[in-house]
Amino acid sequence: MTSNIPPTTWIALQVGVTIGIVICTTLEYFPGKPWGVDYGFDKKEEQEKGSQQQGQTTRDASHNETDAPSSSSVPLKRRTRQTPDAVSQIPTVSLKAKLDFFVYTVGFGLLIYIINRDYGNILFHWFLTRFPREAAVLGYPIEQLS
Repeated sequence: MTSNIPPTTWIALQVGVTIGIVICTTLEYFPGKPWGVDYGFDKKEEQEKGSQQQGQTTRDASHNETDAPSSSSVPLKRRTRQTPDAVSQIPTVSLKAKLDFFVYTVGFGLLIYIINRDYGNILFHWFLTRFPREAAVLGYPIEQLS
């Protein structure tokens, strides 16, 4: 099988693919310890905080039974206190999800680029045939297709 690829380019491609496979395999088998990445909330801490807060509220309620209104008359929203920590507990997108999105986006972009390059600007022709009104608005009339 003969190809038109220069030998130096072929060697660079082989080295790059080999290094990529070695890095991915190494990271898969030896991921290491997480450093500075938030992987979620610690459930034990939340349960301990909840039990401590519940213990304080029962002590306060038993101490001030005459001053406090009955719990059935106070709406649920008023009984729960909004803490500054509640703002910081907004779920965020993990680093793994961001990297997955980046890899798939780059892969899809390369696929579109290679198909467009190899088949003589086929995506432009597809756009003109499938969306003629939009192409006319952008300044590409359908007559350019032929």
